[in-house]
Amino acid sequence: MLIEAGFPPFEVNRDIRDAHGRFIGRVDLVNTRYRLILEYEGDHHRTDAKQWAKDMNRVARLQDEGWRVIRVSAADLRSPEDLFARIRRHIAANTR
Repeated sequence: MLIEAGFPPFEVNRDIRDAHGRFIGRVDLVNTRYRLILEYEGDHHRTDAKQWAKDMNRVARLQDEGWRVIRVSAADLRSPEDLFARIRRHIAANTR
């Protein structure tokens, strides 16, 4: 969907580390040029309290390292216009 919509390529399942080389997590999709991460949140991420807490901590750590994290749900994939708009805004703001 992203390629068909004209977005630059994203890497799949890439490990992200902090400025000191410590592992933060493996993310679903990442574009390093724009420091943009897309994370798919299946329903288990919402219904499992331990998973939810782990995800929230990981997103905070990624943001602390300067990454923009866009969380994606099944609804976003059924009707992706808003998701695409968020991605476009981030890319436009980080293209100079």
